[in-house]
Order: sequence, then C-alpha cells, then structure tokens
Amino acid sequence: MNQDYFNLLIKNAQGRRKSLSLFCPKTKTDGEIIPLTYVKNEDLKKVNFFDVNELENEKISDTLSVNIRVVKMQGGLGSSVKRDDVIRKYEGRTTLGSKGTDLYYLTKEFGPISISNLQLLQTAKLQNSENVSEVKFQFLVNDETHDVVMNSFKSLDNNLLPEILSPIVQKKMPTLDGSDILTEERKAPAGHGFIAYKEVYDAITSSNDEIVCIGNGEDLNSTPDIKILNYMKINKLPILMITTTKTKQDMKGGQIAIKRTPFGDCLTIFEKAQAEESGQLKYFEELGLREGDSPAYFNTNVALINSEALRSNFKTLGMEAKEFMGQIQPEVIKNVKEQRGKKFTQLESAMGSILLNMNAFFVETVGKSILTVINIPEEDRHKIFLPIKTRSDYDEYLEKYVVSPDSCRLVPKK
Repeated sequence: MNQDYFNLLIKNAQGRRKSLSLFCPKTKTDGEIIPLTYVKNEDLKKVNFFDVNELENEKISDTLSVNIRVVKMQGGLGSSVKRDDVIRKYEGRTTLGSKGTDLYYLTKEFGPISISNLQLLQTAKLQNSENVSEVKFQFLVNDETHDVVMNSFKSLDNNLLPEILSPIVQKKMPTLDGSDILTEERKAPAGHGFIAYKEVYDAITSSNDEIVCIGNGEDLNSTPDIKILNYMKINKLPILMITTTKTKQDMKGGQIAIKRTPFGDCLTIFEKAQAEESGQLKYFEELGLREGDSPAYFNTNVALINSEALRSNFKTLGMEAKEFMGQIQPEVIKNVKEQRGKKFTQLESAMGSILLNMNAFFVETVGKSILTVINIPEEDRHKIFLPIKTRSDYDEYLEKYVVSPDSCRLVPKK
C-alpha cells in the first residue's frame, strides 16, 4: 500500500500539470479557482458546503446505530515543537516520540497524562452513547514513532480503553536528489495523503460498515461529536471534511475553494505553494480578512469516511479498485530538505488533496459530488480544532483550557 501510494506521487510529480490561479475580480478574472469569499451562500449549498449551526435542529436518530473507528496520525516526530523539558519531567527521557505522546495535560482523575492516552480515553467515552454500537481505535505511525506510541498506553487500565487495532505503519520512501533522481540516501514518509489513500481503498474493497474519523495526533479535540457522526450516517454521506473560518493565524494554510470545470463546480483546496507559483501569495494570505470580504475557510485536517456509503457510490462507476485508485490525482508537495550539506526533495501529498480530487473525479465521471464540508465558525473552532504547531500553541492551551472529565476534551477554563 505504501508503494502504490508513492508510485502515484511519482507519476503525478512527473506529469506536466497546468498551473492553476485564483480568481480575482480586479486582476485575474480568468482564474480557474474561485475563493469562497466570492461565492454566494446558495451556491455553497450546491457543492455541499454547510455551517455546523445548520445541524443544530438535526435530531439524533433513536434507531440508527454507528460503528466508529478513530484514527489518530502519530506518524511524525514534530521536531519543530520544542518539548525536551516536558519529556524529561514526565517520562525521564530525551528522545522524541510523536507530539501526541510527548505533550501532557493535567487532569483531576489521572494526573498528568499524554495527549495520545487522552485520545484513547476520549474514544472509549463514545461507547456510552446510545447511538454507537462499536468503537475501535487505531494509530498511524512510522518507523520512528512506532515503539513510543505503542508503549505509551500500556500503563492505562485496559478496562477503560476501546478496542485498539494494530497500528497503520507508514514507511519511509525514497526522495529526489539534486538531479531529480530517486535516491535512498535520504528516505522520508510521503505525507498524510497516505492515510486517505489507504482508507479509501479499504472502504471500497471491504464489507465494513463504519465511519472512520481521522485527525491529528496532537489535537485532543479532533474527533467530531456524535451529532456530526449521526448526520453523516443518516444522510449516507460518503466523505466529510471539517473546515473552520479563516483567521489571521491561518494565512499560510490551505483554503477551500471552488474549481470550475466543464462537468460542474466542485470543492477543491488551494495551497500556499500554488499561490506562490501563480504570483498571488499576498492575495491568497489576505483572502477573507480584508475589509468587506466574506469569510474564507481553512482546512482543519479532520476527515470522516463512511465506508458503506463510499463503497455504494464506487460501485456505480463500474471500475476495478486499482483502476479507480490510479485516477486519484493528489497535488504533489515537493518538500525540500537538507541533509549533510545536500538538498533532497521529499514527494508528499495532503489528505485533503486526495479526498477533494477523488470527489472531482466523481463529478467528472458521473456528475455527482460525494463530498460534504461542514464549517465550524471562529467562535467555536476550539471544539474541533486545537492543533499544536508550535510550543507557544501548547503553552496557550495549558493556560486557557482544561480537560473535561466527562468527555476528555479540552474546554475553556471558566
């Protein structure tokens, strides 16, 4: 599976793909990508983009039961987040694991406890819902994080935990050298697009009936609540992504937009690298933040896959699974790193790119969108999106939030 995914990245990196640009009413009226700040609300509905507040009146079904598998991405060291002091204080070691295993919150019930262990306990609490019939948990790891992650929860009482499946292991892959030739002199995982690729393939080739909830390993609040899960199940939504309203702290991140195609409009994601390539970086960063702008929307990296609904839609294509997976066209991120004085390019892709481009394939092939986006407004973003990208993020959460004993989620201090 790792190799199949990487082969797709190589194919896409070698292909000559047209550079895309953002529509701008003053300077780029022929831009193919329409920022959502220029899209009317009624047109957002046509591409399945909704505000979470629109679900407030949704009733949780008394008869529908959901099987849930939570997948937390612990596949990187996250060395940019300085935490040596935290590891020494709570574990007596200095080597890095993942951010989720190395960063701790204080709780009344368990004392200091790592984020990864809190995620396990949080998932177990989903089993208390009348609408949940089965809960499973799985980590995405790589060779560097595997042992630390899998050893991290051995101190917990097994009676408190959900069923923990064998980890999904993302292998390190070759990189490109200075001559753009594949080399094993430096190897690295090829981005979190891998988990989307794997979960899509598993959904269309299995008989599973579950909703897979994928979120960042250091983000304690990245598991959607039962109302969103129930909404997805009742409406048989194959893919759901969660965004949040863009703020100044999100200027560098990928933004959800609309791509106009001859086959119809579909949601897409436009990244900083694409804005730089099209000479629109300043415009990209300021979208949704300028006076008079409607909001823009930032991808949170929280995604849900309804395996039964996705498989049902896949069958309408009349394709073999491997042929279909070959049609997924993720945007390839060329991540340049330096090692021993040499430059190497890691080929990566993002989870959102896999899911959105797969949706575009459905729009083109059968004229149907299979992806829904639910946006969390700025005032509620903490309920689903508290990532730790810097040490200052972690310190801020320690100051402003506390772990709820009822949900094992972070909630604002009173």
